[in-house]
Amino acid sequence: MRRAGSWGVLALLFLGAATAHAEEADEALLAPEEEPVVPPTEDTSIAEPPKEPEPTAPTGGTPIDLQADEAPATARAPGKKAPKRPPKAREGFQMDIRTGARFPAGSASGAPGDSLGARYAWQVPLTVGLGFKLSPHLYLGGYIGGARGSLGSDQRTRRACRHGGGCRATAAELGAQLSYSFSPAARWNPWISYGLGWEQVIQSLSTDASDFRGYVEETTTQGFTLAKLGVGIDHRARVGIGPFAEAAVGQYYANKTLLGDGTLTKEIDKTALHVWITLGARLVIAP
Repeated sequence: MRRAGSWGVLALLFLGAATAHAEEADEALLAPEEEPVVPPTEDTSIAEPPKEPEPTAPTGGTPIDLQADEAPATARAPGKKAPKRPPKAREGFQMDIRTGARFPAGSASGAPGDSLGARYAWQVPLTVGLGFKLSPHLYLGGYIGGARGSLGSDQRTRRACRHGGGCRATAAELGAQLSYSFSPAARWNPWISYGLGWEQVIQSLSTDASDFRGYVEETTTQGFTLAKLGVGIDHRARVGIGPFAEAAVGQYYANKTLLGDGTLTKEIDKTALHVWITLGARLVIAP
């Protein structure tokens, strides 16, 4: 019994020592590992300078405009297109078309009472010009045109045409023209022109009136245009368009009259100056 008791005591002592050793081992396993201590090294990087504090608006005041010194933006309003520029000044081919109304003035001949207005009333002209711009300012070309209107204030022709029939006046012209543009690259381009050429007017009269029944007369008058002076202004875009005024000073030199079956041609002994004054609009191709 004593020996068994001794073994029991020894067993208890062994179990106690083993239990204590196991608890120490568990504590060692559960304890966190200590990181190795790294000795400090010298930092060779350049330290950033401290940032200055941003300005703030004072309480109750107006916020500070950080872009006060910058130039204002030139942004265009939404949906607003930039204005179109006029076409550049150019050289080369150019064409123009003119129309309006022209009025007679002066004398058809030196005979008493033979005024241009007695022969012809106002007319509607149509003239086409073709030529070249030798420089942005200078144009040289030719023109061809025609006009149509009624007979003038002569009482004989008025009485013959009052009761029907065909009474009319038609005209034709052909010549050369030189023009100068003052602002060939601008939106509005004022210009002046000078021309000379040949002209013709045909006065036709046929009536059914009782005292002129079956009467037919046609008189063709020819002459020279000595000075065709024009002035105007064009609005330049893809085409040019604008008003113009023109005075064509001329002199007739011959009459040819067709009366029934006979024809009478006669030169005008006493010549005189006449003027056709035109007011209208001009269309320019390749302004």
